[in-house]
Amino acid sequence: METKEHPAVAPKKPTLTPKAIIHQNFGSKACYVVEEVKEVRQTECPGLSIPQMGPCLYRCTLQLPELSVTSGIFKKKKDAEQSAAEMAIEKLGIHTETIDPTPQEAQEGLVTRIAYLFSEKFLISDHPLSGHIRATLWRKGDLCGSVPISVIAVCDAKIFSLCKCIDPEHLWIRKKSPYPQDIIESLMKEDGSQECIQVAAIRIPSSMEKPVEAVTLHISLREYYLDVIANELGLEDAANVLISRNLGKASSEIRLFFAAPISYLLDPSSKFANGEETLHFEGPLNVRARYLSGQDIFGDAMLACIGYTRKSRDLFYEDVTVQLYYRSF
Repeated sequence: METKEHPAVAPKKPTLTPKAIIHQNFGSKACYVVEEVKEVRQTECPGLSIPQMGPCLYRCTLQLPELSVTSGIFKKKKDAEQSAAEMAIEKLGIHTETIDPTPQEAQEGLVTRIAYLFSEKFLISDHPLSGHIRATLWRKGDLCGSVPISVIAVCDAKIFSLCKCIDPEHLWIRKKSPYPQDIIESLMKEDGSQECIQVAAIRIPSSMEKPVEAVTLHISLREYYLDVIANELGLEDAANVLISRNLGKASSEIRLFFAAPISYLLDPSSKFANGEETLHFEGPLNVRARYLSGQDIFGDAMLACIGYTRKSRDLFYEDVTVQLYYRSF
């Protein structure tokens, strides 16, 4: 029996402030530095030049991973912060509309958004994502230079929101035109002398009957480390690997690496706690991995300390042992 539904009146979405928009896109990576600006005034008495301090004013510098902007001078700290945030939004080209884009609009916005990320200037910069891009240039065939969408989504919240509106069959993003040969050759020489590394990691089985076990990742620095992890998890390639948030201390680079189907791949922040979503996962719920990450993880997971950071252009890694697992988690 069909029931007649009355059109629901959508509640009006609150207007986000510039600071809220910046937080939505960058989170804790946004740093506001407010400084006091002293205004000196001269007395109006003829023949006298006595400086007098005016009211205290404020100027704000907003530091983001991609740029830094400085506001004008304001009477209130919060006005200076909002002004700096607004300037950053304009320079970054962040869209503030609350209307969800169509797949075509999302693709166009994504192209604009990542133009800088795949530029020659960004390729040689010290940034986690540029490290991923450089590593993928060692790959052979069609995957050369291709970076998984899931990796880019971890590094940029705006790109993550756009990716959710795109055909999920497109799991890779890469530069359409090749990088200049001299830059490629320079990068190859830079990384070519480094040998294979061994990184201790932990496999967390989905079955509670199986204990966590130590594994060793053998990674040539001419390989993309996510491809190696994908192989350890029995996956086709890095496009099927999701990366959790940092676990443990704020300075920790320990993360969980795990598999997910395509329908889940483009939305790794979803928790599906009520089981209302119809998704097809391979393997049972990994209770231990879920406890560590705070999100539903199905199948085996890998706990490792490896990746690209702002501290170095090279691949960062540290061993994660079974003893560390039980002591810290």
